[in-house]
Amino acid sequence: MTQYEADVCIIGSGIVGTAVADALIKRSPGSRVIMIEAGKSFQFEDRWAYRQRSIDYGEDPWPGDKVDDQYWQTMAVGGQALHWSAVTGRFCSEDLRQKSMFGLAQDWPMTWEDLEQWYCRAEAFIGVSGEASPFIEDRRSAPYPMPPLPLSYNLKVLKERLHASELQFWSAPEAKNSVPYGGRAKCLRCDTCHVCPTGAKYTPDFTLGNLVRENKLVLHKNTLINKLVLDSRSDKIVSAHGRDYLKPDEEVVYRASTFVLANGFINTPHLLLLSACEKYPAGLANRSGQVGASTTAHTPAFSLIELPQKLYPGMNIRHGLYSNQFFRVAKDNPHTRHDLYLWEYPREDGVWVQGEDAGPVDVGHVPTLKGPSGNIRLGEELFSEWKKRKPVVVVRAFRDFHWDNAIATVLDRNQKNRFGDPRPAFVPPGLSGSARKALPKMAEHVEGVFQKIAGALDGKILKNWAPQPNSHSHPSGSCRMGDDPASSVCDSFGRTHDHPNLWIVGSPTLPTGGATNATLTFVALALRSAHQLANELKG
Repeated sequence: MTQYEADVCIIGSGIVGTAVADALIKRSPGSRVIMIEAGKSFQFEDRWAYRQRSIDYGEDPWPGDKVDDQYWQTMAVGGQALHWSAVTGRFCSEDLRQKSMFGLAQDWPMTWEDLEQWYCRAEAFIGVSGEASPFIEDRRSAPYPMPPLPLSYNLKVLKERLHASELQFWSAPEAKNSVPYGGRAKCLRCDTCHVCPTGAKYTPDFTLGNLVRENKLVLHKNTLINKLVLDSRSDKIVSAHGRDYLKPDEEVVYRASTFVLANGFINTPHLLLLSACEKYPAGLANRSGQVGASTTAHTPAFSLIELPQKLYPGMNIRHGLYSNQFFRVAKDNPHTRHDLYLWEYPREDGVWVQGEDAGPVDVGHVPTLKGPSGNIRLGEELFSEWKKRKPVVVVRAFRDFHWDNAIATVLDRNQKNRFGDPRPAFVPPGLSGSARKALPKMAEHVEGVFQKIAGALDGKILKNWAPQPNSHSHPSGSCRMGDDPASSVCDSFGRTHDHPNLWIVGSPTLPTGGATNATLTFVALALRSAHQLANELKG
């Protein structure tokens, strides 16, 4: 058995755990912080090679970023944010008052003014390029850290036509540098955002690499934590136990005064359930019965629109136009809340296919300087090849739905990992009663918005597509926050009601899933938690 000691032990190295580690080290520099990650790490300097292999072979740009006998999510240094699109929309004040306003779900145990200031800090931490919303309800207490990413000629034309029809769109906020920022280069618009070769798109491995090189953080990789041990008299966690994948026969034990779970909406409740003991037979932090329950998210809908305009493929086609024009709704129509994201997706012949259980899948390839035989296209040959392509845009709406409170994350005792532990299983919950009732009206509303967009662009809808209503994007809420210990797992800062030195940060704490990309919200809440924890450590 190998033992380690620290002041703070952070389990999980994704964007949330990284935000907590960085904030703690800055605010409480004398604290000893250990971070534990089940997966491996990738060398920041090797990104060009990862990018090239992805281009040449179409393979995962982060090979080996999953642990085969755990849940399907990425488990590697940097977590899911190795892959993220880096779109950083904010929730709005209505998201925090869904119950008060509409009688839905739960209100958040914090004010909008409090959360908004942490949005500003999160944008400064990861580096967000954006332009302010035109709606006064979205007023900001601080400007974006960087100006917006420049729009392509195509997007400029589309934006003007949409505005003429009173559809408000603007440059999507993204965690990509429009200018050099945070020691990273500006975006070169090379359209390989899935593996940014320069680091212009923020990923957590950049921050973690700096902290490790400066000896401010101890990072343990390839180590799966499978049990938290409790002191039954104080109800404090005294140690975390796990296994090193490279030395599977040797138990690893971490002792600390504070433990922070930053391992996502599935692995956080999974670890708490695995850690059941005599005093807490239903799992740690679970006297409310809410561990693994009250999951929340939003569900997407897509529209593929062919355009008649003479537009040609431009640079950075993964950047798009964003809108939250439909965030605010009438009180008698709460389920028609959604955002909008529009981006261009030109293809060689305008052909699209789709799977039964997947989103739109493109056929063909983006404009390239190489012809089918490998020859380099120049001059008129290149321009004529571009002119053949039919302009197609995709519009995506994240719809705000509320699920029932059924337990979704459980221990699968029929499927065990290499260490003999039950693996996590996620059972998608059903829609709440009000959401099921409102489903036809929501679908009609969203399709009407898609039709209005197509009309504004003089376009033709090729296909509207939506997954099953209980499908999910940016899932969260499996250990939700609240003031009442009988109906929540932790307080607004993430401290569990049952264990004073056990904190949960990021996605599991959300009471509602919002109607836009939620990653920035996860980071904002994590920084808020870290600020509170650092104050206590200094005290």
